[in-house]
Amino acid sequence: MKWISCTVTVVVLWVTAVSTGGTLCDSDGVICRISNLNITSSPEAFTLLAQQPSSVTTYTSVMIQQLIMGSTTIADLLINASTITNSVLFKKFHEKNIFLPRKVTLEALTVQEARNLQTFIIPTNKHLKQLEITHCAVSIVPPAFRNLVSLKELRLKLCSIKTLNLALLATLRHLETVQLIGNNITTIYPPQSALAANIRTVDLSYNQLRRIDMSVLRSLKLMQTLNLEHNQLSTVDYRPGEVVTLPRLTTLRLSNNKLERISFEQLNATSLEYLVLSSNRFITVPEYLQNFPNLALLALDNNLLESFDFSILQSLGNLQWLELHDNHLASVVLPKEIDLPYLHQLLLANNRLQSVNLEQLYAPRLSLLDLRNNLLTTIPNVFEKGIEQLESVNVVDNPLTCGTYETYRKYIHLGMIVPKWVLQNADLCSTGTYFTLTETQRVCCLV
Repeated sequence: MKWISCTVTVVVLWVTAVSTGGTLCDSDGVICRISNLNITSSPEAFTLLAQQPSSVTTYTSVMIQQLIMGSTTIADLLINASTITNSVLFKKFHEKNIFLPRKVTLEALTVQEARNLQTFIIPTNKHLKQLEITHCAVSIVPPAFRNLVSLKELRLKLCSIKTLNLALLATLRHLETVQLIGNNITTIYPPQSALAANIRTVDLSYNQLRRIDMSVLRSLKLMQTLNLEHNQLSTVDYRPGEVVTLPRLTTLRLSNNKLERISFEQLNATSLEYLVLSSNRFITVPEYLQNFPNLALLALDNNLLESFDFSILQSLGNLQWLELHDNHLASVVLPKEIDLPYLHQLLLANNRLQSVNLEQLYAPRLSLLDLRNNLLTTIPNVFEKGIEQLESVNVVDNPLTCGTYETYRKYIHLGMIVPKWVLQNADLCSTGTYFTLTETQRVCCLV
């Protein structure tokens, strides 16, 4: 008899199991916790949980902390577990391989802390729909995965994968989610077929991509989310003259890369709603944003922008969130009236703005204007433009005079203008000057 080299948690979904009066399970109700289960002397221990005596408790999960297996293999364990559950989770797994026999009828298999795992032996399996492997030694998406013909969700996280072979994944006709977070992927190989049937989410965040040719993704016609955050991307490229059409794409995440310039001229994604370009090295605003008429979020925060011309937004009538904070903005330009009827939040904090003139901006639904930590000497007059939903204009940490605050006393009193309050007499004000709103409310200001 030996201890298996993995700690096993078997998760049982909507299974009727035996109430053992504390002999086998040390808790009642939804979760049955088994501290030790020996299947060397009683190989039928798993099936006992599925028997139907007069006293029955229904458990949503059965957790086995320590499992004594003897000569029982992982394959046999999975087959036996299939008799009582649709889902199995290994919290620690020290084996080098997994054999998934045809008799395994599990729908979900999760293997965590599998640092030795390298090999998968998988005959054709029509049952498994979700597979998640974490912290493994796998360096490629195993070819054996093509035998998981019903697979919908594939997650290989924090492993050693260096290439993504979309041709292999395209053979899985039901696959919807591909999540390969925290690997070492530097290259993507395109699928050979015209369509990668049902893939809707591709998450390649926290990898080592330095460039990506969007053409390799052109067959993902149903893709809704593409996450390329936290890579080393300096180039997003296209084949000469080719337009990549992704008709269902709603979310494109490119934050935390090394992008300095980008053009969307060759990307046809008219359904795009969320474009996240934060924490890059942009010195100019990306070109051809007008290709995304349904854009609701444009995030350009934490870049190197020195100026922003609102004219580029004139065709983005559905924009709701504009994030420009943490740049080097010295000016925002509105050369003509810009209509953004659904804009809720305009974030301009942590820039170098000395003034902001928003008279040409029509944004009746604006609720938050964040101007913290700039060089403002005036407050934008957005209070007389029929902005009925305006809740907050945050001007904390700007060099504003007491006279300026006096002009907007009404809006400070209503809480619509948020200054830096001096709450106690002991609080320091760098200028030594205060604007007094009430007996208990004072604001640090310039003379």
